[in-house]
Amino acid sequence: MKSLKSNHIILLIVILVFITFLLKYNWTLYSNIYNPISKYVNMIEGFTDVTDSEGNKLNTTDKYIIFSEIHNKAFQARDDNTIKSASIDLYNTIPPDNMLFKIIHNTDNTVGIWNIGKKGVLGMEDAKSRTYLKPMEFTTRLPTSWTWERFNIINYGADNIVAIKSAFYKERYYYLHSDGSTRVGQGGSWEKVKFINYSVIENKRNEEKKRNEDISRQVKTDDELRRIAIYNGVARENQKTIDNKLYQIDTLQVELNNQKEPNQSNQRSNQISTLQSEINKLIT
Repeated sequence: MKSLKSNHIILLIVILVFITFLLKYNWTLYSNIYNPISKYVNMIEGFTDVTDSEGNKLNTTDKYIIFSEIHNKAFQARDDNTIKSASIDLYNTIPPDNMLFKIIHNTDNTVGIWNIGKKGVLGMEDAKSRTYLKPMEFTTRLPTSWTWERFNIINYGADNIVAIKSAFYKERYYYLHSDGSTRVGQGGSWEKVKFINYSVIENKRNEEKKRNEDISRQVKTDDELRRIAIYNGVARENQKTIDNKLYQIDTLQVELNNQKEPNQSNQRSNQISTLQSEINKLIT
């Protein structure tokens, strides 16, 4: 009995020492119980200090392309709610909506990453190394029960390289495989991505399009004004000619009225008819 009692005392001491170390050094046991204040949840770098590909801070209003420079592909949500990737010419083509994402900033400072085209947020299941899209309409906050869909976007290298890190699983990342699929990674080069602000690209395109349309309108306006000016100039010149011919007609008519010889009268009449035809052509 005394030996059994001693073993219990020793076991109790070991447990107390272990708990003391946990409290002193802030150790945590790896579990699937979501803990928003766990040391594995990056509460600061995960959003506010992270930048897009141009060095501007990420925000919740703009549209982003998640782009892997290693594979030269962008994340793309598919109809079966999987997350794959596809090549894209970023600056010369318009990306489909299923390549565009918005950021949801949760109250615990984690983020949700919402796909515009397929209307859902990124998620991951570590046990199956599965990435997926969970359907939902856009919202400013994820439900508190949605833990697999919470992430931190963290700085992960120079030149505005970032990684999408799970806020639920210990050291788990979204990564893009060379076959074009996304998986759950544990840290490495294939986790490196850039958030390219497509709203900035789109705004520049729209501004350029507006400038081109303004130039086109101005060219048409200038052409119309030039045509009117030419027409008015010709009309003024024609009017002078018409006035002169009308004066000649009036003169011939006076002569015709005073003319008594038939031959002279016919000649005056023919001259008047010719002048009148010329006037009619100018008016037409």
